[in-house]
Amino acid sequence: MDAVQLTGADMEIQNEAMRDHLRHLRRLFPRETFVLIVETNMAASVANVIIKVAREFGPCRALSTQQGYEGVCTSMESKDMYIRYGYSVLSSKYIHVMSEFVCRGRSAWEPDRTYDGPKIRGRIFKQLIDELRRITFSVKEAKDEFGKAKRSWTGKGGGKKDDLAFTFLQGIYWMFSDSRK
Repeated sequence: MDAVQLTGADMEIQNEAMRDHLRHLRRLFPRETFVLIVETNMAASVANVIIKVAREFGPCRALSTQQGYEGVCTSMESKDMYIRYGYSVLSSKYIHVMSEFVCRGRSAWEPDRTYDGPKIRGRIFKQLIDELRRITFSVKEAKDEFGKAKRSWTGKGGGKKDDLAFTFLQGIYWMFSDSRK
């Protein structure tokens, strides 16, 4: 799903977008167990709602980074792990990215536009490649001797996003590390 910042009043719109997306996926993969990677950094309650909605559509499970909680927290350390692992797997050719993939996009927020079809999938594939190429490590020095330098991995800047790239890299990491359990 595309990253869209929602207010509390928009939760039902988000839930309907999830339902639309999951209906589409269930038609394509009727017997598969869905594995959810839901980020919980800012709002665990939102993550719980997303997971609850997903369970309406058959077998699924949510990955977790903390015992007793569903969802995945991201940090500078985890982004570093996702990047190193993802780029290592991609460069070793253990996996390949197909240009044909399942795409629903932001159709719930922009119902007049279609986000399913070869043209939009091609644009989203290009966006993924662009975002992956833009990711860099940056260090912002502390403002004074009492401050702390801020280290981060990012592909943002100049109005550009990096959500698709980090979601993709996170998916690669969890696909392999979760399969070892």
